Amino acid sequence: MIVLLKIILEILLTNYVSNTDIIINEYYELFLKYIDVGTIYIENMYQTDKIRLNYKYVESNEIKFLMIFYLIKVHLSKKEYKIAFKYLKEIIEVQPNYARLIQMYMEKIDFELKNN
Repeated sequence: MIVLLKIILEILLTNYVSNTDIIINEYYELFLKYIDVGTIYIENMYQTDKIRLNYKYVESNEIKFLMIFYLIKVHLSKKEYKIAFKYLKEIIEVQPNYARLIQMYMEKIDFELKNN
């Protein structure tokens, strides 16, 4: 399922982002599903207590991206927002194709923080 979500997301991003800078909510929702499924995959396939130390050495950008997103979710759940935002900035370098979606993710977190 994760591969299928990634393929769909890549096709949509390639076709949509090349035509306009606006990303509609359906693409963002698909991105969130990809992240959710991907982080579950990471939790089941890797020793999560070692991800923080090892993600930089992973060759696959997709796995590295999902590992970093796993770390982001962990830090957000602990209300460690500065650390989560540090990883969000780093993650754009790993998957620049998702930069706009990651930016939307950051904006939603920032909005939630300001309104709570």
